Amino acid sequence: EDLPELPAHLQASHLDAQWQRCVTGRFRRNKRSTVISVLLGTFGWRYPAILVIFTFWLASLTTFPVLTRALFAWYDSDDDPWRGYALAVAIVASYLLNCNAACQWYQQTTQLGYEFRGTVAALVCRRVLRLAAQDPQKELALNLMQVDAERLYVLAQLGHLPWTALMVLIMSLCYLIQYEGIWLAVVAITVVLATVLLQTALMRAAAPMRRRMQQLSDQRLALLAQVLGAIKTLKMYNWTDAFGKRLQQHRSAEVWSAALYLTLRGLSSTLSFCSPVIAMVAALAVLRNEGEDLSPGRVFLIYTVVGLVRAPLGGVAMGASAIVDGWAASQRLQAFIAPGGQFD
Repeated sequence: EDLPELPAHLQASHLDAQWQRCVTGRFRRNKRSTVISVLLGTFGWRYPAILVIFTFWLASLTTFPVLTRALFAWYDSDDDPWRGYALAVAIVASYLLNCNAACQWYQQTTQLGYEFRGTVAALVCRRVLRLAAQDPQKELALNLMQVDAERLYVLAQLGHLPWTALMVLIMSLCYLIQYEGIWLAVVAITVVLATVLLQTALMRAAAPMRRRMQQLSDQRLALLAQVLGAIKTLKMYNWTDAFGKRLQQHRSAEVWSAALYLTLRGLSSTLSFCSPVIAMVAALAVLRNEGEDLSPGRVFLIYTVVGLVRAPLGGVAMGASAIVDGWAASQRLQAFIAPGGQFD
């Protein structure tokens, strides 16, 4: 009784009604639709709102370098103090608008992820009810509802991060060309792109490890279900140790694959967070080598421009991982929910 009531649009009955409306209009024309196309067709109406919020977020982010440069120009000119106060207030207001847009953006994508996860879990349950009592596919249902549905939730929440980082990277490049020239911009962006390419290579190397871990997890769960289903027989013939060793072997291989995957993912995340700092140091080294004046205002402006991509690039690894995991999960769900490529 103390638990909060589930919102109406996330209740099973409401999700099932939305699913039925989508089925009626979509599958009469094309029964070979994929799970992803069904989810987007049912809940894709949220994306226009997400796009509007993203526009405000990007607009507030682009004002930081402009306002920072204007503030240091005012400081050097010793102009009217009220202009400096106005610039400071504008910087704070821009930051607050950026934070509010980011929170709204996160709320909308999280809501979309909840709807994806709830709908997929309902579809898996719906498919299980149509299977025979002894169908071996039933052993995969729990793993699909717990793991793969959660990965689609993460995909809806984080899948946009690589494209966001690309747009912010282009914006930062334009600022660097305008403020410091094309040579310094090329140096800074080359360093950033080199780290991004290295991240991509690490994530591509991690993708087979992720798939291997999923296969081993399915095998272990299937074996565990068989053991629990015949536990009395195993105890009667004293086979528990033999099957326990088999379970332990499956678990050890699964943990090893998970360790390799998480190691590669951790290296990719480390590069994401360090990339803007490395690019800024490289840019300052180029200016120092050319004998340029490194005034506090100039250094802070370069730091501000390059720092714009720090948070978006920090999410590239998470976004790429979410896309890889979400795609693998959608394929597994497609094979289970729509065997033979058709929904029942």
